[in-house]
Amino acid sequence: MNFPVAGGVRTTASSNVFSGLLEIRIMRAVISYQIRNLAGELHQIVPDFYMPRALNLYGVRWEFVN
Repeated sequence: MNFPVAGGVRTTASSNVFSGLLEIRIMRAVISYQIRNLAGELHQIVPDFYMPRALNLYGVRWEFVN
């Protein structure tokens, strides 16, 4: 993608980031585990703004019914 800057145009390369998501449903609850940027590569989506390295997210969400 091209971004206009004072000295002309800066171009960023494609990120090639791999992520994974695992979700397990038990009754009305969902247990999830997500990993972003599996390889831990340092990449930029916008010039000079680096995205975080490997990131792990986990949690539980559920549904209440009366």
